[in-house]
Amino acid sequence: MFGDEKNGIYRYIDAVKGLEPEFRTRNTELVNLQTRINTLADDIKKLRTATVVDQKTIQAKTDEGNRLQQDFNTKKQQMNEDVAKRYQEVTAPISDLIGKAMDEFARQRGITMTLDLSKLLPALLTAVPAVDVTEAFITEFNRKNPRTGPSR
Repeated sequence: MFGDEKNGIYRYIDAVKGLEPEFRTRNTELVNLQTRINTLADDIKKLRTATVVDQKTIQAKTDEGNRLQQDFNTKKQQMNEDVAKRYQEVTAPISDLIGKAMDEFARQRGITMTLDLSKLLPALLTAVPAVDVTEAFITEFNRKNPRTGPSR
């Protein structure tokens, strides 16, 4: 729930959204590469069904497609690694702040255990809805830790 756009922790949401512009150019490059690969695949399919099959052209397009796919895979893997690293850099301080605030929130209310269901899934837990203090925590956290800049 912390990442929910409307009801989540605003500082966390803003930090994650702030990553988007940092990687927009690289993401666009990947989308363009994928489009070129798809276009080549369509061209090859059409060439193979033509009345006169030009094997030389098919092979050239296949070679280009393979090269582009390899380039795409390399760039995608690097971007995924960079995004993960940057995500950790950006969210770690906020996660620490949330953890400390959650400990204090629980201590003030005599709560002895908090569970992160996202880490327990697919375990099946049932609880009386009244014991779920997530929304109350988020409300208090956002009140004590307002956004530091405009919402993104």
